[in-house]
Formats: sequence, C-alpha cells, structure tokens
Amino acid sequence: MPLLGLFLGFLAYIPRSGRRKNLIPLAALQNAGYLVLPLGQRLYPQEYEVFSLYCFLYIIGMNVILWSIGKYLITGGSGEFRWRELLTPPLIVNLIAISIVLLGVHEYIPDVAIRGIEFLGGAAVPVATLVLGATLGHIGFRIGDILRCGIPAIVTKLLVMPVATITILYVGGWMESNPLLTRFLVVESAVPPAAGLILQVRTYGGERDLVGGIMLVSYIACIVTIPIALLVLSHIVP
Repeated sequence: MPLLGLFLGFLAYIPRSGRRKNLIPLAALQNAGYLVLPLGQRLYPQEYEVFSLYCFLYIIGMNVILWSIGKYLITGGSGEFRWRELLTPPLIVNLIAISIVLLGVHEYIPDVAIRGIEFLGGAAVPVATLVLGATLGHIGFRIGDILRCGIPAIVTKLLVMPVATITILYVGGWMESNPLLTRFLVVESAVPPAAGLILQVRTYGGERDLVGGIMLVSYIACIVTIPIALLVLSHIVP
C-alpha cells in the first residue's frame, strides 16, 4: 500500500515532480497506527485483538518505508542522492527490533525489561496524538499555498487510495475470505498522512508550514472522507 501510494503520488505531481517531490509522501504514507488503532477499537471492539495484530504487522513494513524513503522525499533530499540520507534513528531501531525477533534473541530479554517497554509503548498513542496536535497548532500557513500545492496530495491520500484499495480487494476476491482484514486495509488506506512526516520536517528540514498546513487540512477532511469510505465498503462487505 505505501508503494502504491508513492506511485499514485508521483503521478499526481508529474507536472511538477522535480520541484514537489517533497509532497509525495503526504499522498502515500498514512497515520498507520496512532489513528488506526483508536478507530479499530471504536469500530470493531469485539474483533479488536485481531485488528490490532494486523495493525502491528502492517507497521513493521510501513515504518521502514516512512523513515527512509519518506524522510528523503519529505525533506527534499540534498540534490545528489546519497544512501546515508535514507538512514534515520527510527529506521535503525526498527531494523534492530525486527532482527532481534527474527533471530529469537527476544526470548533472552528479562521480563522486567519487557514490561518496561510495554509500559512505555502503551503511552505512545496518546503522546503521539498530543505531539501532532501541538506541532500543527504552531505552524503558519496560507490557504492559497495549500490549495495550489496540496490538493493533489489530499485527494490522492483521502479519496484515490481508498478507491484503489477497495477496487483491488474486490477484484482480487479477498473481501469474502477475510472481511476483518479487508476492513483494516480500507481504514489504513483512508486515514490522513503520518504524524512522523511533520516531525521529520522539523528535525531534518523542509517546508514545515506547507507540509503542516496540508496535514492539518487532511486531518479535518478525513472526518468526512473516512465515513464515506467505510460506507462504500459496508455495501460490499456485510
């Protein structure tokens, strides 16, 4: 889904892809956990345990793209491409964590450390939401710039991506085999851009006000677009 979003975002900005590659992640990389988990808990309370499992598995791949390709694009790069520009502390930590699990090293980590990590992880969703709100609340932007530069990203992320996801799931015949997974993927496709994008711009540089303004409009617009996507899905998947 992130790679499809990057492709669609590139198509949306083809006429100005050289100058506006930094806006492509806003059309592709969504708030995959901090917003999806509360939505899933509210929408599917009886199936939330499985829903959250899907979400955590999805985030494993999503974070790798967000904190490498996403960071490179959203900050505008530095002209000549360098591989080290894809390396960020969150990417390295994610790769280390995945390696620890795949190699079975996690079985030797003391329970007290695991409980501490779980305790901190439980605070991640509310803290990230607070940070996102505080960040967006301190930006200055002009509506004209958002309408001129941000509409392709907003339309692609909130409308084109859900339509593309529903179409692919329907044509592939996956809706009947796993309705909950189908609903999860549609929710993922419909949510606004990742909170990490504005943090990347603040940390590594970029058009903070423009990116923040587009994200703010996206979060307001999703109040309408997410229910529409789920309404369309409800007519297909009982």
